[in-house]
This record gives sequence, structure tokens and C-alpha cells, in this order.
Amino acid sequence: MKTNKTNNILIKEFISAAERFSDCPALEIKDIIYSYKDLYYYSNKIASCILSRSTENNSMVAVLAGKSFVAYSGILGALLASKAYVPLNPRFPLLRCLNMFLTSEADTIIVGNECIDYLEKLLAEINKCVIVILPDTTEVKDLEIKFPQHIFISGDDLTFEKNININTTPESIAYLLFTSGSTGQPKGVPVSNTNVTSYLDYITKKYEFFKSYRFSQTFDLTFDLSVNDLFVCWLSGACLCVPDEDSLFSMSKYIKGKNITVWFSVPSQAVLMSKMRLLKKNAFPGLRYSFFCGEPLPVKTAEAWQNAAPNSNIINLYGPTEATIAISHYEW
Repeated sequence: MKTNKTNNILIKEFISAAERFSDCPALEIKDIIYSYKDLYYYSNKIASCILSRSTENNSMVAVLAGKSFVAYSGILGALLASKAYVPLNPRFPLLRCLNMFLTSEADTIIVGNECIDYLEKLLAEINKCVIVILPDTTEVKDLEIKFPQHIFISGDDLTFEKNININTTPESIAYLLFTSGSTGQPKGVPVSNTNVTSYLDYITKKYEFFKSYRFSQTFDLTFDLSVNDLFVCWLSGACLCVPDEDSLFSMSKYIKGKNITVWFSVPSQAVLMSKMRLLKKNAFPGLRYSFFCGEPLPVKTAEAWQNAAPNSNIINLYGPTEATIAISHYEW
């Protein structure tokens, strides 16, 4: 399914897809399926809250959540509010997330219920007033008592706004991600709407994706390859299938159980699956595309994967975060 280019604005391209694929499955988490209509509805409620509370001169909104519905609707909610999203990883050391949040200068943070304990530790280190949106939490009195300097908004206080005015420009930042810091201090990399939509436009034209396809979601949301997971899927009207757990040992079961048709991971996942003898002949006949990025892809691994997924194209991508997801590709 080819996408329709919409002004080089990421959220407008999602809205266009959501209108065309309204009742199609957009997201599957723990066997619960959310349609494009559902995803837009809850994202709208988050966006409406951001717009009513956040200051106009602040361009960033942080998202602290696991791979939960709040994470995905929060990312879209931030974009719908004409803000850039800054994902925080609850598996990171506290100081690292704190530095990411402070560097972004965000005044708003969207938090999944699964991260409440982590949130409390984070807020204890922040001096400025923070607006905390908790879409899947109904009771916030304890938090208000513990942290009176911050503002807490529960899911019960979120409302749907019929007409949201999007002020994003192609030059506006779509997201702020941080490098791993393997060679020093993690560096914030802001990526504009025009850069990310140019990448998405190329990928969705280069390869043919259909609304019946089911995409994997193996990357942490703090890793820029997750942007490919989310938006190549959604701009194609397909369904993003979130694994119940991120264990490398469960990925073969995940591919089969979720009927994945578009796979994307680092090559080391395929290397491990090969060592565990999970890449047996025709193990994954339903795969149509297999993308790899982030590390070298050994020929031996590509051969083993092709043996297991004979109906799949295998594409090796490469690109640093600073160059927007990927800048080169090689098809096996």
C-alpha cells in the first residue's frame, strides 16, 4: 500500500493513514487489538491535555513508558500537540534518564502506569515544575501529596478535542533521541519532520507494504530504529505487533504466534536464533520482508535466515542516528 505524502509533517501523515484505515488493526499488545480509530482517539485526548497545560514556547514532551499502549499513544499525542517527543527508557540508569529529560527542557512528561515507581525517583531529582500526564492511572492523590511542586493529570481528566490545530512545520523537530554514549556523554540528536518523512517516503515507495501486513516491534523506543517500526507500519495501514517480552529467546515463537510478515531487528538476534538452531528450513514461511540494521550482518547469518524465511526479501540497512534512521541498504 503506497502512502500519500502530506506536507512533510509526520503527524499529518499518520492522520491521513488513520482516516483511510480507520477500522483496521493498528496495534496489538498482549492480544489486545487497537484500531487506527482507537489509536487516534486516545492520542487526541493526550494531545488536548498537553495543549491545555504546556507552555507554547516549549517544543518537547517526554514519554516514560514500557512498550505499552500509553507509550504509542503518547508519542502520537505529543506530535498531535505540535511537540517533539523525547522517549525515556525505564531500563536506563536513573541519572541517564534525568539528564535526557533536563537536556530536552521539556515541561511535560507522559507516563505509563508500569513506570510509576521510576517516575517517583525521577521527580525527586527535578526542581522545576513538571506536568505529569498519566493516561492509564486514575488515582493521583498519593503523588500529589509526595510531590506538591508538580502537576498530575489522571486518565479520568483527559478529554477528546474535535478540532486540534497542528502548528508543526517541516523544519520542526519530530523527535529527540540520544546516542548510546559509548564514546563519551550521550548526545541529543533532534530529527526534523522533513528528514523523517523523507526517509519514510523512500522506504514505503521502495518496498511494497500492504494493510494486511503485521510488523515486528523489537527495538526500544529510545533507539531510532523504532521510528521505522512504528511509522513505516502505520503509514502503510498495517498492524504493529508488540512482543509480550523482549527476550531474545522468545523471538521465534513471537514471529510464528503473531504471524509477523515484516521483521526488523539487529543482526545479533538472528545470530543467536541461528546458534539456538531456530532457523530451520522454512521455519518462517509468512515473512515477506526481513530488515536488519545496527550491526554487521554476516553472510552466514543471512544465508541461515533466508533458509528459514524463503519467501522473504532480506535487506541490510546502515545509518547513524544523526542521518535519520538509515542512509544505505543492501538487498540479499
